Amino acid sequence: MIISKLPLSNQQLNIATTIAKELNLEIRVAKILVNKGITTVEQAKSFIFCGKNNFYSPYLIQGISQAKDKILQAVKDKKRILIFGDYDADGICATSIMYYTFKELGVQVDTFIPEREQGYGITDKSLDIIL
Repeated sequence: MIISKLPLSNQQLNIATTIAKELNLEIRVAKILVNKGITTVEQAKSFIFCGKNNFYSPYLIQGISQAKDKILQAVKDKKRILIFGDYDADGICATSIMYYTFKELGVQVDTFIPEREQGYGITDKSLDIIL
């Protein structure tokens, strides 16, 4: 692995040292935070210990209420659900989280994660395989 060492100014190094000391972090971690533009202990604390209050509401996504209603109805009606995942790291993780959540709810669930050659997102190639 190649790690880029970005030089910090004396002022940035002082900030990183303060952050490391106040939050009991390794100096390397504090330097990364400073390189991200974090310049106060409060900003660092908010970034590291964000908690669920700092998440965006999923209801900001267009159509999410309708999707939620359809999923709840499918669970209630004991319908089989197919999770169409994505082949990147967060897509695979999200697919597995959804899969195990539905399994816990007793839902019959399958997953599909396309190969790169099948294209990104729902494509005709992917639909030909699924259907």
